[in-house]
Amino acid sequence: MEEMKTCGTHATRSTRSGLHFGSVRWLGIMLVAWLGLSAACTADLPEFDPRSLLVVISGQSNRDSRTTDSSSSSPTGGGTSVASPLKSIQSGLINMSGQTINNVPIAAVDWTKAFSYCTYHLNTAQPQYIPICRLSSNTNLEIKSFAAAPTSNVEYYVVEFQSGAYVTRGTQPIAAADTSVNINPGYTFDLTKSFVLVETNANSNLSSVDEQLTMTANLNGSTNILLQRNENGTDLQLNWQVVQLDGASVQSLSTNINAATSRSVAISSVNVDQSFVILNARAGGAANGNDAEWMTRARLTANTVELNRGASTNQVDLQLYVVQLGGATVQQGTQTTPNAATTSMSAFPANSYTSSQAVPFISTTVNSASQQHIEANWTSQINTSQIDFIRVSSNVTSSIDWQLVQFAQ
Repeated sequence: MEEMKTCGTHATRSTRSGLHFGSVRWLGIMLVAWLGLSAACTADLPEFDPRSLLVVISGQSNRDSRTTDSSSSSPTGGGTSVASPLKSIQSGLINMSGQTINNVPIAAVDWTKAFSYCTYHLNTAQPQYIPICRLSSNTNLEIKSFAAAPTSNVEYYVVEFQSGAYVTRGTQPIAAADTSVNINPGYTFDLTKSFVLVETNANSNLSSVDEQLTMTANLNGSTNILLQRNENGTDLQLNWQVVQLDGASVQSLSTNINAATSRSVAISSVNVDQSFVILNARAGGAANGNDAEWMTRARLTANTVELNRGASTNQVDLQLYVVQLGGATVQQGTQTTPNAATTSMSAFPANSYTSSQAVPFISTTVNSASQQHIEANWTSQINTSQIDFIRVSSNVTSSIDWQLVQFAQ
């Protein structure tokens, strides 16, 4: 009896040892030992099921995979992980009325992992009043125009990632004679994971030359941004940012709308619940300040980008970046002013979201020909259950395509 007890105790210890070390060699020894035991020992052992070895091996493999993932990215709910986890979003509404520069203090960020996004509204259409934003340091967001507008407000968002992101930025003067400029962003970007954000203004009081301020930004090489406009004549200041997100899959497309107010552009299939579109536009040289010709909205479907503008005259050229981001949650919709006098409206996303993790990206149109951009300059402010849009000028109707992007932490 004593020998049987010792044998059973040893078999039990061997099994635990094999589970503890997770070694295939130990499992093999265990199996051989099990099969070679005397009949006297079998009374103390459970019936052997070979599938238990698969469970142990499979379980050890899964543990190794999770350990590797958690060391390179941040886990999210449900035991998954994201390659570009969010660290924080800082936001606020800044009154720029009567100012040409406002230095907004922010909590310190790693600005190689952070980008800014701004929307604004104005009551005067001259280019000198347009505010543009840039991170001028890791603790400061600079908002700047060439002249102080009577009424001007800017809604800003500063998005910082924990890891899996790289951002470069700069300010590029555009000479009056230039229609194209190449910029080396100082980093070799993965074109399949990167997109470009640009903002422009000019020291000009002519509202009839707005097309000269419109530039597309094409990341047409891993170390080059191609900036283009269709009409020269005005010196510009342009702020640019290149954002690479390791968790993203980005499609970059150059397209246009010609002699029409809409166009459907085919793309490779995306998950619309994780995808958003960034666009920049350059107006036709004959626009002569008619901003309805170039201001363009973009809305995603699974296989297309649906583009709309307010006037069909002349051609607008567009650079699109379709970004599918792992772990993100995206909701989208369209809001149109019920009448020309409307200066505020709200969107109510169908699903709940965490406002501290989300940014409302927008694209807008003036819904009438021969109109100025201020009719479609909207600030987009996120709240706990809605997105509020505000404009100042209200002579015609306007539409907004909005995308509420909640980044995973």
